[in-house]
Order: sequence, then C-alpha cells, then structure tokens
Amino acid sequence: MTDNPYDRQGVSFPDSLQKDIITQIGRLPDVDVPEGLSDRIMTALRPRKRPWWRTLLFRLSRPRTVSFIPLKWAPVGAALMVGLIIGFSFDRMPMETVPSPGQAVDQSDEIAEVHYKLGRLLLAGDQAEQALVHLRRAADAHPDQARYHFWVGVNYWTLHNSDQERAHYQTALALDPDFLPAHVYLGHNRLDQGDWQTALRHYERVLQDVPDHPEALFNRGVALHHQGEAHLENNAWAAYLDVYDRGEQALQAVAYLNANGDFTFRRIQLGPLELVKRRISFRPGETALGESARDTL
Repeated sequence: MTDNPYDRQGVSFPDSLQKDIITQIGRLPDVDVPEGLSDRIMTALRPRKRPWWRTLLFRLSRPRTVSFIPLKWAPVGAALMVGLIIGFSFDRMPMETVPSPGQAVDQSDEIAEVHYKLGRLLLAGDQAEQALVHLRRAADAHPDQARYHFWVGVNYWTLHNSDQERAHYQTALALDPDFLPAHVYLGHNRLDQGDWQTALRHYERVLQDVPDHPEALFNRGVALHHQGEAHLENNAWAAYLDVYDRGEQALQAVAYLNANGDFTFRRIQLGPLELVKRRISFRPGETALGESARDTL
C-alpha cells in the first residue's frame, strides 16, 4: 500500500486507476456556478443568533479593568480621605457625650497626621500654595512636632520665602537639636544668604553623624571656599572626592581643588565617562606604586 493523497480510510487505488481518474477530471467541461449558491452557503455559515440570556450572562462574566493616574488623582483622594476621617471622627461620638481629654488628643493626632501627609503629597505635585495650608494646620495642631515645622520650612523654600523657611527650621531644631534634615536645609538657607560660617556649622553637625552625607560634604567645601581658607577648603574637597568620584559635583570639586594648586585628584576620561581619581603616586624614594594609585589604575 502506498501513502498517497488519494488513500482515505484504508481504501487504496492502483496507480493506473489514479492516473485515469485524474485525466478524466481534467476533461470535465467548465460550468457556471448555480445562481444563488453563494448566498445559500453564506447563510448556512452565518452564526446563529445568541439567546438574550446568554448575551447577558456573557457580559456579566466579562472581567472589568479600571485604570487611573495616581499622581493626578492623589490630591483628590487625599482630600476625600481627610473629609471621611474628620466626618467619621465626629459621627461616631454621640452628640450628648463629651470625649475625654485622652480621646480628644488621639483624634487630634490622627487629623494632624492626615493634614501633614496631604501637604506632603500636594508639595510633591508642585501645588505649594495648597500644600502650605495643610502643613501649617498640622504644625499648628501639634507645635511640638519637629518634622511638621521642618516641612513647613521646605514649603516656604518652594515659595521663595527665605525668612519663614529659616524660622521653621530653627523651630524644628529648638524642638529636636538632633533633627539632621533641619540642619542640612538650614545650612542651605544660610549658604544662599551668604552666611558662610553658620552654614558651615550646620554641615559639620550633619557630618558628625553621617560622615558621607553628599550635600553636607560638598557644601562644606563651598562655605570654606567663600571664607578664603584654602587649606581647609582643599581638605573638604578631598574628603568629598574620596567618596564621590563622578557626576557634576565631583567635576566641580576637582576644579576648585586644582584651582587652589592642589592636584591630588585629577579628571580622567574613559570614553563617554568622565570621573575623578587620585593621581598615580609612588612610595617615597621607590619605584613601587602607592596604595592609593592601585585604585586609580
């Protein structure tokens, strides 16, 4: 039995008969398609109409997806959350019941925290005026919270109000002298105003706890540069470059350092990457490389 296209369900034809059948088929005359045959075929192939109850069941069982842009709707959602929390706080208290002092403090804490978070959210969305309303409410409700005053200060910075910004950083530090973000930002505030000594003092305080703080390290060098203390300034730039050897600020730091005649660090170009490394040096009186040169190589 041969495997051929004419073999169906175990029935085979001799080769001579196959050739004869093909020849006879080829001699058949062409005939026109019967009229209306195409319409009848398409009618037969057209799907039957789905019952109404199956259509309803299909639509109900289809999955639904809801998409939204979080940052766009976050302020609206946060505002609703404030309203719900405040409303719920009052609704669950009977009108004739006076809350105890402890309960009043708990509710006040909760509402102040909502104002604080909503203010942070609005500030992140470049809505500084609206953010200030909520951050001030949080700070007014709990004047003993250093972080509330700190963020009010940051809010005033975005509004270019340097005096109010500084006042709230100082309030935060009066409440918590170890609140490092307030030291950092108060240092920035004083640096912007040309008060180099005060700015330096705040940056030094930050570096006591966080020796590799990038902003404090870099701006300490800036403050010393404006005070004209080249030796201390160069030490500050070297301390920064020992930790951060790439990026725009690293290139600025090495430019300050080299301008002071100190070439301990040099710019190195590696294809598209430009970074800063200590210069290659040798041990005194020897041809052996110093330890710092190995990292550069």
